[in-house]
Amino acid sequence: MRLRVSSIDTSLTKVKLQDIFEEYGDIQSIKSFRLPDGSGNLALLLIEMKREREALEALQELNGKIFGSTALRVELSNDTIKTQGRKPVPPVDVDDDEDEDDAPSSVEAPDLGEDELNDEEEEVDEVPLDDISDEEY
Repeated sequence: MRLRVSSIDTSLTKVKLQDIFEEYGDIQSIKSFRLPDGSGNLALLLIEMKREREALEALQELNGKIFGSTALRVELSNDTIKTQGRKPVPPVDVDDDEDEDDAPSSVEAPDLGEDELNDEEEEVDEVPLDDISDEEY
């Protein structure tokens, strides 16, 4: 399981962070990204831990923990989230040339159970969309 570590205090090095995370379990890989300002400070660390249980424990224990003067931010990396069984939302196909004839001609009220109805029941009729004008709103 891969963790994304950010908000890294300037006093922390890749080796020090590796030591901190190894307290929770075996690290499979570690990749560091430095700030582009030439300071050599770490901007981001991707840590892949061998066991999910250990990675989740490290995440829970280290996220928000203060190192130096900064609260470390630890979260699941995007690629880990994608492999956790979440399916991406399919894109919606929008057809700008759609005919108005394809649109429904009326709107029906949702069917509410009797428990959800007021004591004063009111009958709801279908209202054709063509009969509604913008001026009524």
